[in-house]
Amino acid sequence: MKKNLFRDWMRWPGIFLMGILMFSCGDSEDDGNGNGGNGTNQGEIVDEELMPLVGYWESNNNNARDFLFYDDGTCFSPHPSDANQRSAGKWVYDPETRYLSNTATNQTFMVTMYDETSLLGVNIANQETVAFTKNNACQDAFRLIMTDGKWRSTENKDSLSIAYYGMSISNKLPEMPEDSGTRIYEYTEVALSADAETETFSYQIWWWGSERMYMGMGEWEWHDSYWETKYKGSITLKDPFSPSKCRATLTGILEGTYYKDREGSNIFD
Repeated sequence: MKKNLFRDWMRWPGIFLMGILMFSCGDSEDDGNGNGGNGTNQGEIVDEELMPLVGYWESNNNNARDFLFYDDGTCFSPHPSDANQRSAGKWVYDPETRYLSNTATNQTFMVTMYDETSLLGVNIANQETVAFTKNNACQDAFRLIMTDGKWRSTENKDSLSIAYYGMSISNKLPEMPEDSGTRIYEYTEVALSADAETETFSYQIWWWGSERMYMGMGEWEWHDSYWETKYKGSITLKDPFSPSKCRATLTGILEGTYYKDREGSNIFD
């Protein structure tokens, strides 16, 4: 993957915007019922005229990564070839200069057009024309939203924390089966999936471990395996691109309605 570096003579507008951006976010207050700021690192909501920029944008250019823009000025950018990696930062758009900048990838674009579904511009670093298409129901958007901070129940003290790929922490998770002579259970994983065509989201709980398999001639070997469980459920997201308003309603063993809580997270510090 090629790295995009600002040309020295074009760097200052981007740095200036980064300075504005860094001072544009402040903490919002929580009302104690999970209806307010829901933790720390919440910025002010962007102007109404910039709301079309909020959402998940897929790029058509190898030198410009995809972006998830929240309405509080924070953002994510997933790595184009490694789903385990993502960059976090803040974004800002100046209508006068038409500069769209972000600190997740340290890129600045001169925007020529944007609406609810399309964004066109020029990458300041290399003068390439870039087009983005909004796809709010894609797999990457869903995973980024669900793995951003903890989810706390609106009804009790339950909390849920889902890694991009890995463990989920919740007192509602099923206990792993006991190890046997042919299977060793190591940890529980929650797998997230999205269907962009139907705009539906779901989860499935797996037990991960090793299975002892007979190789013939009296030989046995251990192999890593996934074992599907009966624990499945749907996820309904409300206001997914607004960290302070977002709600995730789950069915199945993790049933409940949760709000996003970034407290204790240093992603956006």
